[in-house]
Amino acid sequence: MWPAALHAEVTTCGQVHALSVAEAKQAQPVRIEAVVTFFDWRTNSALILQDATGAVYVVVNRVPFHGKPGDRVEISGVTGPGGFAPIVQLTSYRHLGEGTLPEPVTVGVEDLRLGVRDCQRVTFRGRVRAASFGAEFDPPRLVLEFQDQETVVHAHLFDWQPLTPEALVDAEVEITGVAVGTFNQRRQMLRPIIYLQDSSGLRVSDPPRPLAEVPLSTIGELFTYRGEPSGENRVRLQGVLLGASRPDWLAVADGTGAVLVRPAPFPDLKVGDEVMVSGYPALRDLRRYLTTARIEVVGRAALPPVRRLGKFQEASNLDGWRVRVEGELVEPPAVLNGVVRLRLAVPGGMLLVEAPAVGPVPPGWQPGARLAAVGICRAEFSAEAMARRFPEPDRVALSAAGIEDITLLSRAPWWTPRRLAYAISTLLVLLGVSGLGLWRLREMTLRLTARGRELAQAELLRTTQLHEQIAAQHEQQVTFQAVLGERQRLSQELHDSMEQQFASLSLRLEAAAGEKAKGSEPSRLLAGARAMIEESRGELRRCIWGLRARALEHGTIGSALAELARQHNEGAGPRLTFAENGAPQALAAAMENHLFRFAQEGIANALKHAQASHIFIHLDWTPEKLLLQIEDDGRGLPADSPEPAGRLGLASLRQRGTALAGTVAVTARPGGGLRAVLEVPLAGAPSVASIS
Repeated sequence: MWPAALHAEVTTCGQVHALSVAEAKQAQPVRIEAVVTFFDWRTNSALILQDATGAVYVVVNRVPFHGKPGDRVEISGVTGPGGFAPIVQLTSYRHLGEGTLPEPVTVGVEDLRLGVRDCQRVTFRGRVRAASFGAEFDPPRLVLEFQDQETVVHAHLFDWQPLTPEALVDAEVEITGVAVGTFNQRRQMLRPIIYLQDSSGLRVSDPPRPLAEVPLSTIGELFTYRGEPSGENRVRLQGVLLGASRPDWLAVADGTGAVLVRPAPFPDLKVGDEVMVSGYPALRDLRRYLTTARIEVVGRAALPPVRRLGKFQEASNLDGWRVRVEGELVEPPAVLNGVVRLRLAVPGGMLLVEAPAVGPVPPGWQPGARLAAVGICRAEFSAEAMARRFPEPDRVALSAAGIEDITLLSRAPWWTPRRLAYAISTLLVLLGVSGLGLWRLREMTLRLTARGRELAQAELLRTTQLHEQIAAQHEQQVTFQAVLGERQRLSQELHDSMEQQFASLSLRLEAAAGEKAKGSEPSRLLAGARAMIEESRGELRRCIWGLRARALEHGTIGSALAELARQHNEGAGPRLTFAENGAPQALAAAMENHLFRFAQEGIANALKHAQASHIFIHLDWTPEKLLLQIEDDGRGLPADSPEPAGRLGLASLRQRGTALAGTVAVTARPGGGLRAVLEVPLAGAPSVASIS
């Protein structure tokens, strides 16, 4: 909603109605002086005002309004889009005194249908077709119905005393009130309505003729030339009820003809009742009706003989009659909304039979069966048919009282025209498919023969190339095995002879440095020796980074780590314990090598820095991942501490983890010491080549 300050104040009813829907939605401020033309004080709603520029509907909301037609008021509020035209939402009002009601404008049905006098005071003349207390309104109001050939107009009297519905039916009246209406979501008028505050707005110009004095007519006299005008007054006739289709129509016949009746309200009748009908003749699409009819049962009567509908074109002469028709069922019965529908082929056209679907459809009602149906005939005409001088119906429907009024004359033959057409069509399709298959088989044979020759030549060429590739691969494999053997030999010798010797020598020098601490010169020499040994170890480890460990040549990673612990425990230094859990899995050789080197790096770091008494190696297997943990009970080293220059240290551990597409975590161990954990995924693990 837009702030009211952005818009100029609307001061007349005409300005409100001149707003577009988008402008009215902006809640523009309103201050209008006008005269009250209608207000429903019973529900504090439907306030309508009019000034010299027009009229407007005001939504009272919860503002208590105390006014009556003729009062001058000043209202304040904001605009709204309304459902048909812009409206005003009331926020406050001020009573200015007595005023004068605007002069009404005389209107016809067309003016009301278009809504051009929306909310204005109007005068309308017409003959009352029906009068009743609307059951849908609370509190009730008296509803009058006017009708021409196309449009129904309602008038609502909110205070109808002392009028009665019976005194108004068939009366010609002049009413003065406010034009409103009902509309749809597209802001289109559906039914014009005139609001009357009380009975003072209604004047009877031609009182109704007492129903008992209306002369009886015959159905045959309706819609025929009689040499004198009959006006639009209601007619009265007596006949027998032939059938009904709730809530649309009744079929009544006498000795001269039959007619469809649209009652108001729909009565509870039985076929064979003799009825007195009063209503208004109407013609809709070349079909005759009595509309807004009142029906009274006066007894029982014999039904007239059922007439025979032999041709489709005869339906217009039998409209409304109870007829019998025979025809061939052209398609399976369809049940929709509780009604079974059958399409019968009759001479001259196609006829629709409808009946209430009570119980199952008989199994004999199959396409090709001949059926006989008895029901009310209804002929319908299109605009094209009505343009002819002597129209013939485009559609004929037969409304049966029930399935029992439809009988099976003969079952459908097995060789119906439709089945024969299906069989011929199927045979033609099969022949076409067979011919197409043979042609395609011939083409495929030719293509396969040519393709076979091409494949034979290609296979010969491919065999020659494979022999050459195998010879080259064999030569490469021999060379690779020689290089691999040399690398393994070098790795074994360096590992067994130098790496562990350097570690042991480093430990012994540390012990010597402790014993000779009293003299400064031995300590300085020993410290220099230690530095040289550490530098040699770093250079040695960089050299053997990618060489395969000897312990992995004849075993798994688990057996190799166990052997590493056994060899270490034979010498001096901290105790090394290895444990393996879970089901081991086969790993690529390069992956095993990186795992073994990770363990060696972790043990070497613990020996150099931790001053530990015990080192633990844990190898844990799961289907998804592998965990390798190196723990010690020494003094510990934060994972992010700087490493000595020139040494691989903890950075080497992380490099091994990256090579395995895994993660490395170095944390403090509870109770003292350091823990290095390598986690390697096994599901979808990288190939040996990618790891290498």
